[in-house]
Amino acid sequence: KVYKMATNNNDHNPSCENIEGKFKQDNPTENILRNLAFEKVRKKIESLQSSFLNQFEKQLNEVTTDVIKEVREMCVPQAGLQELLTPNGHIQKKGKLRSNGQLSEKLFIPRSSILTDLFKVQHIRTIYHIFIVILIILFLNTVVYDLVAHGSINVGISLILTGFGKFHIVLLIWTMMQMSTIILYKFFTHWATNRVEMPPKSLQMKCWDNFYLSWLLLYQGCFVYLPVWALLKADLPPASSLVVLMEQVRFLMKSYAFLRSNVPKVCSYKPKSDDRTYADLVPSLSTYIYFLFVPTLVYRDSYPRTERIRWHIVGWHCMEVIGVIFYVSFILERFVIPFFRGFGDGPLEARYLVLAVFGCMMPGTLVFLCGFYCLLHAWMNAAAEFLRFADRLFYRDWWNATSYGEYYRTWNIVVHDWLYTYIYKEMYENITPKNKICSTFMVFFISAVVHEYILAFAFRFFYPVLLIMFGVIGLLLIFIKNEKNRSAGNLLMWLSLCVGNGLLLSFYSMEYFSRVNCSQDSDNSLLQHFIPRSWSCHGLSFDPNWKFKNPWD
Repeated sequence: KVYKMATNNNDHNPSCENIEGKFKQDNPTENILRNLAFEKVRKKIESLQSSFLNQFEKQLNEVTTDVIKEVREMCVPQAGLQELLTPNGHIQKKGKLRSNGQLSEKLFIPRSSILTDLFKVQHIRTIYHIFIVILIILFLNTVVYDLVAHGSINVGISLILTGFGKFHIVLLIWTMMQMSTIILYKFFTHWATNRVEMPPKSLQMKCWDNFYLSWLLLYQGCFVYLPVWALLKADLPPASSLVVLMEQVRFLMKSYAFLRSNVPKVCSYKPKSDDRTYADLVPSLSTYIYFLFVPTLVYRDSYPRTERIRWHIVGWHCMEVIGVIFYVSFILERFVIPFFRGFGDGPLEARYLVLAVFGCMMPGTLVFLCGFYCLLHAWMNAAAEFLRFADRLFYRDWWNATSYGEYYRTWNIVVHDWLYTYIYKEMYENITPKNKICSTFMVFFISAVVHEYILAFAFRFFYPVLLIMFGVIGLLLIFIKNEKNRSAGNLLMWLSLCVGNGLLLSFYSMEYFSRVNCSQDSDNSLLQHFIPRSWSCHGLSFDPNWKFKNPWD
C-alpha cells in the first residue's frame, strides 16, 4: 500500500533515487558506515551459507551412503527372512528339475543366518535374554546345591573336564588327520599333472587311473581305521571321542567333495582341443586349505566373501559356545546323571523305565536345542566370520516345519547340502535315474549309519536307538505330509521331537551307566559291545505293587 501511495503521489513525494542521492549528499560519513555494515553482514551471511551447504552436503552424503548400504543388504536374497514371510513357511526347495532334466545346484550367495536376522527384532531378542537368565538361574542353583550338599562349588566344571579329558591327544589326532588330508591334495595334483599329458584312452592312462584309485581306497580305509584305533587305544572319554569322530567324518566328506568336483574336470580334458589351463583343472593349495576350514561341505573354487572380519562377532559367538557347553553340563548334572547314576546296580524296573523316559523329555529337548544353537549357529557363524564366508544359511526355520520331510530339509543345511549334492543328486541322475524313492532311501541309510557309527565308538557300545528312530521311523514319516492344517502339524512335530529326544537321552544314559555299574571285564568278546547291558545284566522286573489308584478317592 505504501508503494502504491508513493506511485500515486509522485508530485508530493520524492522518488527513492532522489532520497538516496540527497542522503548521500547530506550524510556521506553515515553512508560509508552503513555500506561497511552491509558488507560485513553480507560476508557473514555468505559464510553461514557456505558452512550450512557444506554441512548439509556432508550429512546428505552420509545418509545416502547408509541408505544405499541398507538397500543393498535388503536386495541380497536373505533366505531366512524370505522363508519366514512366505505363506507356506519355506522358499523354493532344492530338487527342482532344470530344462535338461538335471537337478539344481547349490547356490552360494551372501546372506545371514535366520537367528541373526531375527535377533534384530526386539521381541525375539527378549526371548534370547530369557534363555540367558535361565542359564544364570541354573548356575546359581548349581552353586547353592553344591555348597549345601557337598560343601564345595562344582559349577559343572568336573563333568566338562571329565568329558573332554585327554584333549591333548584329541589335538594330536586332529593334526594327523589334517596333515593326511593335505597329503591327499598332493597326490591328486600328481595324478592330474601326469594324466593330462598321457594319450587319451591309452593303456598307460587306464593303469595310471587304476593305480591311484586303489591308493585312494587304501587311504580312505586307513583314514577310517587309524583315528578310531587311536581313540580306543588312548581310551578317550565320550566328549573327546565325539570331537575326533565328528572331525573324521567332516574330513572324509570334505575330501570326497573336493575329488568329486575336480576329478571329472581332469578326466574330461582333451589335450588338442581343450583350451583350459592347468589352473582351471587343479585348484591351488590355498583354495583347498580354505575349503577344509570354511563352514560348508560343498566344494566350489570360490565363495562369496565379506569385506572384513568383525572380531567382536567372532568373540561373542565363541563365548556363546562356551556358555552352551556349561548349560548342557548343568542340565546333565541336575536332571540326568542323578536319575541314572544307579542304573545297573539291580534289575531294571518297568516303572523306573517309564519315569526315566518321561523325566528326560524336557532335559532332552533342552540338550537338543542347545546342541543346535552351539554347533549350527554359534560355532558356524564364528567360523564364517573368521574366514569372511558370506553365505551363512546353515539352517532354515525348521521350528516351523509341519512334517518330517520339511524338518529334515531345513534342520541342518550344511549336511543336507552335501547329501543332496553328492548322494541324492548322484543317485537320481546317474545310478538310479529319476528314482526319488531309491535316492531318498540311500540318503537316509548313509546318514543313519554315520550317526550310529559316531555314537557307537564314542560310547563304546552299539545301541541302535537312533538308527531305528532316524533310519526307519524317520524315513517312514517323511511320506506323511500335512498341508491343510499347518498349526496342528507343527504341534505334532514338536511333540514327537520332545518324545524322541526323551527316548534317546534316557536309553543311552541307561545303557552307559549300566555298563559302568555292571561291568563284565572277563568278557572281551566283540559280541558284548552289541548286547544291551541295561536289559541283560540284571534283567527287567515288573513291580507287583505297581498299581493305579483313583486320584479322587
